[in-house]
Amino acid sequence: EKEGTLARGEREEHDYANPEFRRRSREMASGSLAVATLTLLAVAGSLFAARAFPPARGGVALGALLATELIVFAAWYAVDQDERGMAWPASFVDNVRKHPRAPFRLATAAADRAEAAGQCRLAGLDHVGGYEPMMLRRTLDLLRAANGPGAAAYTVAMFPGRPGPLLDLLGARYWLFPDARPLPPGWRSVGQMKTWAIAENPRALPRAFLVGRSVVLPDEADRLRFLSGPDFVPDSVVVLESGPETPGGAAPPGIVAIRSYEPGSYDLEADGAAESWLVLTEADYPGWTAEVDGRPAEIHRADHGVQALRLPSGHHEVRFRFRPRSLRLGLGIAAAAVAVYAAGTALLLRRRRLA
Repeated sequence: EKEGTLARGEREEHDYANPEFRRRSREMASGSLAVATLTLLAVAGSLFAARAFPPARGGVALGALLATELIVFAAWYAVDQDERGMAWPASFVDNVRKHPRAPFRLATAAADRAEAAGQCRLAGLDHVGGYEPMMLRRTLDLLRAANGPGAAAYTVAMFPGRPGPLLDLLGARYWLFPDARPLPPGWRSVGQMKTWAIAENPRALPRAFLVGRSVVLPDEADRLRFLSGPDFVPDSVVVLESGPETPGGAAPPGIVAIRSYEPGSYDLEADGAAESWLVLTEADYPGWTAEVDGRPAEIHRADHGVQALRLPSGHHEVRFRFRPRSLRLGLGIAAAAVAVYAAGTALLLRRRRLA
């Protein structure tokens, strides 16, 4: 409780074991099934009625039905928001971007204030819970482990309620609380913004850093237990699923500087006194590649959901790039489909002219 955990009511509101949450979930599921059923019946009715009309009219009717369904769904799901009302003050955004420890992530300790993630996205800032509902399972695992027992619901996992080593690992430096509250030792109050009280966590780690020691825990349950336990110090040990275990040294392994970064791209410079692990707290996902001094380097999954690579001692330039094979394959298929369609259309027009 002293570490700023969520109030019991906030946690239970989004807990799958809570009867009220289950009731609302059933209502939403029933409503969605009802809409889907009505849509299918309308499509079936349109197809049946199309027999009595020329094909052109049937196509127009189906198009109108589809447009109506999309408009109704969008009116319920995609609710417009006033950008001026959502935007955070420019002074706050400027403070985050120019902070000497930037880039870092923001954490909002209020599960019922989901708009904070959207406000971060609008301002171009990074939120510890991401920026869209499709959160990677491993990221969700880490946030659930960080929040402790009872944090089964997605909204609670996305909006952490208590500081700890896992949130330090993810670089949650600025914490936004819905009210003023006692802060953990060493924290400082940054100020007030609209309905948020802002505090700075000095233990938050940078986006990229060096670690000397590594342990290997192939079993997922053992790994998450260790990461959420009292012995995990994220800037002293990195947890791998496979690879070499290294003892580390007594001296700090070195420093990492971010020269440039944007979504899917990091250019780093590292200076290490000894061989060490470079940890980048970007989600490990197929498509990420790394280079050390222009040579390909192997990326290891670290701390259950982020990236790490083995780095020799000395000065090195490191590049991380996200170039998923699925995107290139999809672009190739799309280009081929366009080419086939264009060729078929040209052939059809040529035959008509000859006829």
